[in-house]
Amino acid sequence: REAAGEAIYSALFDAAPSLQSMFKTPRAVMAMRFANGLHQIVNMLHDPKALKIFVETLGFQHLEREVTIPRVGIFRDAIVDLLT
Repeated sequence: REAAGEAIYSALFDAAPSLQSMFKTPRAVMAMRFANGLHQIVNMLHDPKALKIFVETLGFQHLEREVTIPRVGIFRDAIVDLLT
């Protein structure tokens, strides 16, 4: 899981180095958070109600951040490119 998190982190910041300044938490910690979050999302795909709650909670945790549609697109594209 650690390697997966690091791969996500690297893919994201290779695609958009400017986003790196938004993350103050150490790289290893963020890499694990990315991996754990993605793992939880995949594990909840069979339970739409639980998935919705998880994604909403994740969204609320980011209300103080400058999350924009273009930034979400960069994040999504980096993960999809990594997994394909």
